Amino acid sequence: MAPVDFTGTWKADRSENFEAFLNKVGVSYFMKKIAVNTHPTLVMDQKEDNFKAKFSMGIISKESAFTIGIEMDFDEFKKKMKTTPAWEGSKLVFHCVPVDGDGDSVIMTREIVDGELVQEMTCGEVTAKRIFKRVA
Repeated sequence: MAPVDFTGTWKADRSENFEAFLNKVGVSYFMKKIAVNTHPTLVMDQKEDNFKAKFSMGIISKESAFTIGIEMDFDEFKKKMKTTPAWEGSKLVFHCVPVDGDGDSVIMTREIVDGELVQEMTCGEVTAKRIFKRVA
């Protein structure tokens, strides 16, 4: 049984150090301005350790499906990455490694704290948070 259920619709409410993180991972000026100035929606559908996620930010939308313990490929920050999602206590953890070995790895966690979904992203010495509120 999964330690927590992320199912729901979540809307970004606030961020901490997000622009510095985007600089670190090499996001373009244009995409960075969009990301920093929008409040994306994350729709999560979870059945035990199987997830479907849809991330929408203005005209940009991404969908993914993943299972805890199963390696997956994905494109993030304009890089092809590999990760194997895992539970660490009640945190959903992604250790993301560039497929071509170019660039830094990214560690992303998601957890629910006081009813909010907290997404923490670390690349090298830079850590950022995005805090989402449940809207449905």
